[in-house]
Amino acid sequence: MLKIYSLYFYSMLLALDVATSCGVCYNVRKKLYIGTVVGVPSEQYIWVKENTKFNEVVIEELVSYNSRQPKILVNLAQRVGYLYHRFVEENIPVRWAHPGSWRKNLSLIQSKAGTRQLQISLKETFKVALSLDEVDAVGVWLFGMQLNVADIESYKIVKLGINRV
Repeated sequence: MLKIYSLYFYSMLLALDVATSCGVCYNVRKKLYIGTVVGVPSEQYIWVKENTKFNEVVIEELVSYNSRQPKILVNLAQRVGYLYHRFVEENIPVRWAHPGSWRKNLSLIQSKAGTRQLQISLKETFKVALSLDEVDAVGVWLFGMQLNVADIESYKIVKLGINRV
């Protein structure tokens, strides 16, 4: 029983907002690492595996309103599918977070305006500027951890920056 408790207590959750500029957020104890990885999905996956620590992944679900342009929507679907499959192949538990669900969890407006609300809240709380991709990843992480912004005020934020691969 102790082993299960310690695994839960030290759960390291990786949250991804998948795109050309992939938002990344993960935790190790009371540190929250936030950044972006820019590149093709195979190189993004390699970067994530080599530079982050996690034992579970939550990916923001792709929904049709992510883009009104079919070519962009197909590109996003391929990226999400590639990363999802790579984690599954490695036997890493993967969950989905619908954008509307994580925004509702944080009592935000149900659109990109909700992401901007969260961006402002995080800047006020942590005195750190985050891109919209990074903010989406934080929202997905909060949803995956079943936390609110107030729950992470004791966390230290570590910026990973923009990583081009």
